[in-house]
Amino acid sequence: MRLFRITILFVIALTGVILLTRQVQVGPELAERGEALGVAAPAGSRLNAILTSNQTDASDEFAAAIPVTMHVSELSLEPRAAELSVEQELDSPLSLAEQAERQQAALDLPPDPQIQIASAGPEPNAPILGVNFAALDYAETATNAPPDPEIAVGPNHIVAVVNVAIQIYSKTGSDATAVIPANNFFGTHPDCDEGLLYDPNVVFDEEIGRYLIGFDMGPFSTEGGYCLAVSQTSNPTGAWFLYFFHLNNNSTWVDFPQAAVTDSYITVTGNLFDYVPSPSTNYMGAKIWAFNKSQLYAGGAVVPQSATLGDDYFTMQPLHLHGVAESSWPRHGQRIYFLADQFDGAHYSLFVWEPGNVPVLVNEINLGQGGFPINVPQNGPGLLRANDYRLLDFEYRNNYGWLTQTVSCNPGGGTSNCLRWAQILLVNGQLGPAGSGTYGSSSEHRIYPDLAINRCNDLVIGYTKSSTSSFPGIWFTGRKQLDSAGTLQAEAQLKAGEIAYTSFASDPSPHRWGDYTGMTIDPDGLRFWYIGEYSKDIATASRWGTYIGAFTYPNCQPINVTDRLYLPILARP
Repeated sequence: MRLFRITILFVIALTGVILLTRQVQVGPELAERGEALGVAAPAGSRLNAILTSNQTDASDEFAAAIPVTMHVSELSLEPRAAELSVEQELDSPLSLAEQAERQQAALDLPPDPQIQIASAGPEPNAPILGVNFAALDYAETATNAPPDPEIAVGPNHIVAVVNVAIQIYSKTGSDATAVIPANNFFGTHPDCDEGLLYDPNVVFDEEIGRYLIGFDMGPFSTEGGYCLAVSQTSNPTGAWFLYFFHLNNNSTWVDFPQAAVTDSYITVTGNLFDYVPSPSTNYMGAKIWAFNKSQLYAGGAVVPQSATLGDDYFTMQPLHLHGVAESSWPRHGQRIYFLADQFDGAHYSLFVWEPGNVPVLVNEINLGQGGFPINVPQNGPGLLRANDYRLLDFEYRNNYGWLTQTVSCNPGGGTSNCLRWAQILLVNGQLGPAGSGTYGSSSEHRIYPDLAINRCNDLVIGYTKSSTSSFPGIWFTGRKQLDSAGTLQAEAQLKAGEIAYTSFASDPSPHRWGDYTGMTIDPDGLRFWYIGEYSKDIATASRWGTYIGAFTYPNCQPINVTDRLYLPILARP
């Protein structure tokens, strides 16, 4: 009996050692998902004809980045005022003449019976608005425009970023910090202290519990690059590691960075332009960088790996992972998924990439022809720019990636700007059961959408809406998992526009409104959080404000944690 007891104790101890030393799996369904996604891109799907201009680097051409440490409580709040140049924010593979030509063609679009006509709501099963509050505005951010707002949400805090400023809130909407100038936030790092910080990114890693804030940094030369901050805990009001990466090289600089959390890496994508003239609008291709998560979170030296697509593609969107709370976080390992835009309003390419190798094409996706966005009217003088039809987001949920963008369409009464969205199965790049859709209405314009998906596969899209009878305001719509394919529900207003929008005297009509807005899902897998832009009645040169709202679907319930076993999440090298 004694020997039996010793044997039992030995087996228990050995089992504990194995559990502590093996790679942790969070629930049995993850293994199935990982295996399915692991065969998403077999060797035979590598299309050399498309990838001949691609390049991959085992490591980036610059030395390892070494972080410095910063604590939020020690920051100065004195702003550094600097207007953001319009030209620096409108880079495109098309010349101004080519953009004007595509806009003119869009004005001649015939009526499309496939357009879903937007209706007023909300519907009985629509997302319910919860906490909502005013966020950063022009007057609070050292007088910069446009804002380009983004948002990240962790267990207890909301982090909002706009061009040149950051603020942290509680989940009830109270201020956890004052407005922090971005230059001050990154100022402890000597390479991020003096440059112009713009095109902000912010994400939260649900798996490890870390916030990441990134800003593109001018000048548009080899001195520019990407400033990246990593919180040292899940509390963003505490200590951070600050990194600077020389993503600009000897021939190109990076515009429109987009950041995402993957299984093993933080990924950043960007559009490349050359230096002549300075800055240039000569488009040189799209690039993706991978930063090792374990090294970043430990405050270690980091050398990013990268891959480049040729100039047939524009604006990669990296896949943002979610799903820790319900054990649906995918085990992609080294694999990174991203969408690349062929910039024709119809065709998109799904790639999978393992750093150190060439990206592999999974599938090309044709969503049907969408028109180039046109300028947007408002209830007052001046127009707003809708930019172009680049991809604006790519979000993961339960084996699918969801995309959104602005296109122009003709719902029957002439051309207007509309929302496009789609659900893509990552295994083969085909449309999922929700399908795709274009959502709009005559004489009303919907621009700069962003989306998120909850644990029940329900969707919310937030966006700006404007017309000749309304000021630019913040709206939202969505769909339940079992709604008819290709459809969204009726829309509802989050925040009304208050006044006709104006910008700097150096930015005549059509005025710059921005490049994107920000939507994310709470780590609980239930609550959606959106930061949108509206025209705010403030006595300043540029009249923009941002507003944050939380949404839930009433029939999507939290997991009963007493019924499930949750193993710890460990960082992996």
